[in-house]
Amino acid sequence: MAEEWDRKRDAETRANLNRRAGEVADKKARDAEAKRIRDAKISDRIVRGMSAGDVRDVLGTPDKINPSSGGREQWVYYESSGTDYVHLRNGEVSNWSRYNR
Repeated sequence: MAEEWDRKRDAETRANLNRRAGEVADKKARDAEAKRIRDAKISDRIVRGMSAGDVRDVLGTPDKINPSSGGREQWVYYESSGTDYVHLRNGEVSNWSRYNR
C-alpha cells in the first residue's frame, strides 16, 4: 500500500514538474516575442505579429484602410518615395510590402 502511494505521489510530482517546465518555456517564448516587437518599434520597423496599435506607433495613421473578409485589412501609407502596404489579420501584422516610385 505504501509503495503504491509512493508511486502515485512520484507520478504527480513528475507531472507537476513537467507542467511547470512548460509554463516557464511558454513565458520565455512570450518574453522573446515581446522583445522582438519592442526592438522593431525602436528601430521604426514593421514585423509579423505586431498589433495594429504597434503599426500606428511606427507609421502613424494609415492613409487608407481596405477591409477584407475574415478579419483581414490592408493598411496603405502613401509617401513621396513609394507606397507601403501593411496586411493585418485579426488585428496583427501578417505581411507587409513596399512599392517604390
